[in-house]
Amino acid sequence: MPFWLTNLAAAFFGMRLRHFVLATQFGMLPASFAFAFAGSGLDDIIARHEKQHAECLATGRSGCAVDFDPKSLLTPELMIALGILGVLALIPIAIKFWRGRNAEEGKQ
Repeated sequence: MPFWLTNLAAAFFGMRLRHFVLATQFGMLPASFAFAFAGSGLDDIIARHEKQHAECLATGRSGCAVDFDPKSLLTPELMIALGILGVLALIPIAIKFWRGRNAEEGKQ
């Protein structure tokens, strides 16, 4: 769901500002951390490619191209960030599963 629509719904239904700010921070903090971690990993990859390009130019070669290898994206930082995002995406599914399971146990 788009953030702007969530913000409008919170205002429309009269959610208190304090609760809105706390819930927004609590909900967005894990994903923000994962995106920042992924960005840091991408920054390291870009810096490494730039360093290789600069070293190539320093040797006097003329055909120095920045080669992009998809395998270079498989860094520990990016894999951890993608793992965190995957876990965050599964949390609503797990909550729904456990709620349904608890409701079935309550009926018995």
